[in-house]
Amino acid sequence: MTEFIPPLFKKFGKSLTDLFKEQFEYKKQLKVKTTTSSGVTLESGVEALSKGGDFGGNVKTTWKQPDIGTFETELNTAGSTKYSVKAEKLSKGLTVKASGDEKPAGKLEVDYAQEYFSSSLTADVSKDSTSADFAGVVGFDGLSVGGNVKYDVTGQKVSDFNAGAEYSQSDFTATIKTANQAQQIGTSYFHKLNADLTVGGLFSYDIEKGSRVLTVGGEYGLGDKNSIKAKVDTNGILATALIHRLRAPLTKLVLTTEFNTKSASTVPQNIGIGLHLGDE
Repeated sequence: MTEFIPPLFKKFGKSLTDLFKEQFEYKKQLKVKTTTSSGVTLESGVEALSKGGDFGGNVKTTWKQPDIGTFETELNTAGSTKYSVKAEKLSKGLTVKASGDEKPAGKLEVDYAQEYFSSSLTADVSKDSTSADFAGVVGFDGLSVGGNVKYDVTGQKVSDFNAGAEYSQSDFTATIKTANQAQQIGTSYFHKLNADLTVGGLFSYDIEKGSRVLTVGGEYGLGDKNSIKAKVDTNGILATALIHRLRAPLTKLVLTTEFNTKSASTVPQNIGIGLHLGDE
């Protein structure tokens, strides 16, 4: 039997989250990403902030040091700064990440994963509050069960607690996980049918509000350069994303639209266009 290392609790359902989140951005933006010969990655972007013609931009630098880990800094035109250092070579299965910004606020994340067990500890510190979040997962042969507890140190109370389970194979993942003090339940599946087609679904139930929402969607690859994504939910929101890649030069064009199918109008309520130059 092959070794099985269960995922961290915060990564339960990540495959489906990526399928439903990535590329579905309703922004007008240009991104440029390059990597120098010394291994430093430079990423910059410009984004339209409003219909009035206001623009914002950011510059992000990533440097990977083989003996220590990854260093990141990010500056944007709004005046905010972010920085982080991530160490992955301290011990097998151990990852430590420290990050902060100019507010000032800081976060320390410690993740540890071995066969049959994974855990994480996250501490958030700001001028107004301090909190600690602990999560643990046990797993065997594709099945993982775990939960988390978040403690508000400033208010001296438990502010959140949740539980979940996930079953995963090479092409399929099924997840059930709670959120917001177990008041919301999400049941999802992710299935990679073949090299070109991936589908997934999420059923969300809010116990307090009594609301239920089903979202289904998928991604289909059109050769090695193009792909199309779509998702629709029972609220009548239909979203699509078309991704086109050019290999020489490395360029990715993303067109996104969002429709309210319950509306008589055929005009999208949200439109996004992104042009990404350089490395993926």
